[in-house]
Order: sequence, then C-alpha cells, then structure tokens
Amino acid sequence: MARVRDWRRMAGAVPGPFEAFLVHRGIETLELRLQRMCASAAVIADRLAAHPEVRDLRYPGLPGDASFAAVGEQMANGGFLIGFTLANAGAAEGFLARCPLIEQTTSFGGTHSAGERRARWGDAVEEGFIRLSVGVEPVEVLWSAIAEALDG
Repeated sequence: MARVRDWRRMAGAVPGPFEAFLVHRGIETLELRLQRMCASAAVIADRLAAHPEVRDLRYPGLPGDASFAAVGEQMANGGFLIGFTLANAGAAEGFLARCPLIEQTTSFGGTHSAGERRARWGDAVEEGFIRLSVGVEPVEVLWSAIAEALDG
C-alpha cells in the first residue's frame, strides 16, 4: 500500500474510462451552458434589482455594482452567481422553500438553479442573504417562479 500511496501522491489518481467519458461529454457543451446561465443571470439580476423585497443586490454585470469595472477588463460577462438580501432569515428561508426551480444546495454550477442562505452555515453575512446560482432553465419560466416566491 505504501507504493500505491506514493504513486498516487506523485502521479495523481487516474480516472476510470466512464469518468473520463463524463468529463469529455460535459466539456463539449460547457460553453453553451455557461452562455445560457450568464445571459439568464443578467436578466434575473436586473429584475431582482427592481423588486421591492430585494436589497443589497450584488451582481458584477449591473452598472451600479462595485465590481462592474471588472466586467470587460477581467471577465467576459457578469457570471451566473447573484447575491441579494431579503428582510430576514424567515423571508429568505420562505423564498427558497417556495421557489420550485431553486434547489437548496451549497454546490453551484450545475444545470439547475440553486440557492442557499449563507448565514445558516455561520458565515458573517446578514440573516436574509441569499446566493443564487442561475441554471439553464428558460429565463422567463425561472423569473416567474422567482417573482412568485418573492411575492409569497
């Protein structure tokens, strides 16, 4: 086992053929998925900015965001992650529970939209802070579900 551990430490683990196939298959559509996710996030962020329940919106693709200057200089677009704050923990938990298209998870970047309330994990953020990872769902369908969940 010592020789195996040494080999893995020096050479790294070798993926199996099926894992290599899955990576290859995913890379083939990565650009298309990211384009869709980022374009949808820009629409969702713009609409969230205008919603009365949302405050402290963070999305680098919006002109008023503190990181907006980085878009175009360092980034191709605003990305697919949006941060925003609702009134309190109850409002944030209720929003996440009511929105059927947002999966509650801390692992982002998949094809389905996901969200989490960071204060739940002890992060030093407001109780109502939500991180939203926008997926590839049709943007109007996703926005309708988000708006309905925000309106309670």
